[in-house]
Amino acid sequence: MMEKFSPRKFKLKVKFPKNVIRIREALDKNDVISIINNCSEIKFKIYVILLTSTWMRVLEELEV
Repeated sequence: MMEKFSPRKFKLKVKFPKNVIRIREALDKNDVISIINNCSEIKFKIYVILLTSTWMRVLEELEV
């Protein structure tokens, strides 16, 4: 037989995940330069330069 849970018992037995607040920050100029300098392939380097110079998002560029 299945036991019916009250809302109080349910809250005591089930652990809910905590809300995670993520702060979104723009990349610093030095971070962008280090990413570009560490690109091994020229295609990826050009892609990163395109995105940073035009302020496009990745999905916006893929739609073009």
